[in-house]
Amino acid sequence: TPTADMRIAADTFGSSFTTVLAAFTGTDLANLQPLGCQAFGNPLLLDVSAGVTYYFQVGGYFSDAGNLVFNVVALPFPANDNFANATRITAVPFTDSLSTAGATTELGEPSPPCAPGGSTVWYSFTPAVDMSIATDTLGSNFGTVLAAYTGSDFATLQPIGCQPFGGRLGLSLRAGNT
Repeated sequence: TPTADMRIAADTFGSSFTTVLAAFTGTDLANLQPLGCQAFGNPLLLDVSAGVTYYFQVGGYFSDAGNLVFNVVALPFPANDNFANATRITAVPFTDSLSTAGATTELGEPSPPCAPGGSTVWYSFTPAVDMSIATDTLGSNFGTVLAAYTGSDFATLQPIGCQPFGGRLGLSLRAGNT
């Protein structure tokens, strides 16, 4: 039962057998509501709410048994997880490195036009002069999608470029436009 809203990762890394991990909410076995399930030791990511009790069921895949290691860790939300808190880029060149493990997707957030999206972080840049830039996520240790938009909120965002798989995205930017 967490004391604050958060994202968590639960897993069985280090167990000596093949596991199945499931998460539920509810007050007793008769009214448990499933939240997610993972097998083979893969992590189960959950957004949990303060004051709600969560139950985890761990067992062996096809009745496998052995030494169980059960891990639950909090994944902090990145500071720029929400559009309203986008990290401002004040000058180029710009480089940032952060963990997106605790990132979420906001209600109403657009999906990138070039590939399925997932949990996101946001950056904003308003150039003082017209310019062309190249952006990328090269060096990330996971598959990324980089999408660029103009606009001031989710209702007015217009895509201006998109690049899946960590490639380079070239953009022509207008002075004063974010």
